[in-house]
Amino acid sequence: MRIPRRLLTIIPLFLIAGGCATNPQARLDLQAGEQAYSQQNYEQAIRCANGALGEKDSDVLAQAHYLRGRAVEDRQKINISASNADLQTASADYSAALDLQPSRTLEGYCRMQLGNVLYRQGRYADALEQWTMCDPLLDRGDLKMWEMYYSGICEQRLSRFEDADATFERVQQMYPNTEPASRAHQREGLRGFYVQIGAFSDSEDAERAASTLLAAGVMPLKTTARNLTVIRTVNVATYSQAVALQSRLASAYPDASVVP
Repeated sequence: MRIPRRLLTIIPLFLIAGGCATNPQARLDLQAGEQAYSQQNYEQAIRCANGALGEKDSDVLAQAHYLRGRAVEDRQKINISASNADLQTASADYSAALDLQPSRTLEGYCRMQLGNVLYRQGRYADALEQWTMCDPLLDRGDLKMWEMYYSGICEQRLSRFEDADATFERVQQMYPNTEPASRAHQREGLRGFYVQIGAFSDSEDAERAASTLLAAGVMPLKTTARNLTVIRTVNVATYSQAVALQSRLASAYPDASVVP
C-alpha cells in the first residue's frame, strides 16, 4: 500500500526556493525536469536533475535531489532487484536534500517521500519517524490525511495497537467521508495479523490449502464468503511473524497475503 500517485504530483520547485541559482542553466534544468516528470518521462527528468546538481546554491541542489529521487522512485521497474535498488537511490537523494537544510515546504515533501520509501522497505519505525516530522510541514490536507493513515498502519505493524486506533480515529474526525477515513475505520480494533492463503470455489483446493497449513505446523481457519471458502491462518502476535509465515508458504501459495 502507498499513497495514491495522483496525490503526489511533483511540486513546482521553482516556486519554493527563495534564492536564485548562480548558474541560470541549473534553474532551466530543474524546470525542464519538472515538465518531463509531469509527462512521466522519468529518465529525462533524471538527466535534467543531474544537470542541476552541478549548481553550488544549496536550495537548487536540494530541489535537484528531490526531483531525481521522485523520478527514480516512480520510474518503471523491470524486477524486484531493480525496484529495491531504486528505493535505495531515492532514499539517498531525499536524505541528501534534507542535509542541505531546504525550505520548510521542501523539507516536508522530502520527509514525506522518504517515509514512503522506508514504508515500502518495511522499515515502519523509521517511516513513522519521518511522517511525524513532516506532518506540521505539509500544507495540503489531501496529503496529510494519507500520511496520517499510513502512520497508523506503521503503528499497527509495530504492534502499537492503541496508538494506531487513536491515529485512525483522528483520520476519521479530521477527514470524514474520504477514502483514508473509510480505510481507517476498517482497521480500527485490530490486535493481530494472519496470512490468507486464498479463496477457493473448489472444496478439494480448499482442503489442500488447509492441509498445507497443517503440514507447516499452523492451524487453519475456514470462513465462507460469496460462495468461496477462505483459508487463512490463526492470528499471530506480530506483523513480522506473519511476514515470516507468508514467506514459508510462498512456494506453494505465492499469492498468500498478510492481513491486515
